[in-house]
Amino acid sequence: MSCCVCRLPFLPHRKYARQPLQAHLPPLGLFSESQKAYFERGLGFGEFIYAIYLDFIYLSDNYFAVENVNPKMPVLLQLVWELPAGDVACPVMHHTCMNLFRRIFDAEENTYDNLKKLARFQYAIGRPQGGKDAGRWRNVQYEMVEPKVDTRALWSPSYQRLGGMVFDWKALKGLGYEWLMQRPDVFPRFFTKVSPERMKHLAATAAGNDILSRQPPDVLRHIARFLDVRSLTRVSATCRYLRFLALSDWQAVARKAVFGLGWATPTLSEYAESKDSGLASISATSEGDWLLYLGHVHRTKGMRVRRWIWGLCEEIKRVADANIVTCGVLDEGSPDWAVVEKWFEEKWGLCQLYHGLGDGGGQTIRMDSQAHFEEDVMKAHVQAGHESVSTQQVIVPPAVDRVVHNDVASFRRDLARQGVYSES
Repeated sequence: MSCCVCRLPFLPHRKYARQPLQAHLPPLGLFSESQKAYFERGLGFGEFIYAIYLDFIYLSDNYFAVENVNPKMPVLLQLVWELPAGDVACPVMHHTCMNLFRRIFDAEENTYDNLKKLARFQYAIGRPQGGKDAGRWRNVQYEMVEPKVDTRALWSPSYQRLGGMVFDWKALKGLGYEWLMQRPDVFPRFFTKVSPERMKHLAATAAGNDILSRQPPDVLRHIARFLDVRSLTRVSATCRYLRFLALSDWQAVARKAVFGLGWATPTLSEYAESKDSGLASISATSEGDWLLYLGHVHRTKGMRVRRWIWGLCEEIKRVADANIVTCGVLDEGSPDWAVVEKWFEEKWGLCQLYHGLGDGGGQTIRMDSQAHFEEDVMKAHVQAGHESVSTQQVIVPPAVDRVVHNDVASFRRDLARQGVYSES
């Protein structure tokens, strides 16, 4: 079970994966509890997902499930990842991978237009592959993204069944890729003011005698604006005077450089979780020690992973941008356009209800009984042309046993046997 962005696996959830395959468990002592928590969760998106996008936990084998559901919609949703027909898998990504994926497509907010934009781009990319390349998008050159990480040899079909690919975590470390196990959602601390200690020996310094440091401050600031990140940090360390300017006059330049990276600040969904780093309220106009932060995001291991993920998202977008022009999904009235319109419009109402984005867009789902609720969910799938709901199994707790139903008729029959539902 791999993320279709970073191609690293998911770990079986410690609480909810009751009987995980042993080969899917990480070696003892390799992960901290915090690292395990990150790799246990994923975000699914697209036509196979009940409410367009959902937060999943990995159950091992070939299954994901939703842990916390909207109390207004009391169902437990289970997702079959690798599909038995068509050599495809459902797009599921680690949280940071999905967050950066949405940022690079300029679709971070959960709005109708943004989600439909993602749906069109996903259609242009195509579904991730199954089999030995399960989770991998076609034509995406994962291994060419710097620093050219190649994990293909670490995947092996240890179980001859869907979702049976196994990842060799120990070999990952042997290849020098152990830094990939760091959490990419842990940010360096951001300081809203430059520490007096950092300025203590610089404030009294004067311009130097060399051709660069004897230039007026406004000229040096203008030069700094044209430097890349590496050059900016190196120039700021050449002498005490330039260091003084960098910590005072160039902070706006460093701030612009931080936001220009794309990956160095939290996404909309990450801001609430980054308060401990002092990042919850930063913006492109915030004051602070941006030069220090710029240095830290290029030195910490978690940010190294995040930078790599951003590069992968850029590569995925390259493929999507090339395909979306030729596949016809942007041509209103075309068959490809109609495919996305059909499934998206059918699921948009459910998405609004589930995620609290609105009133459901006119879709009415009866909440007076669990039986009626699942019947409506099943009916929505039938109307969508899905004869089977094998990728979106719906379980109703707790009035009936944990039985998975793939069509409305079998669900009604089972409820009737238990005396919960009557055909009359």
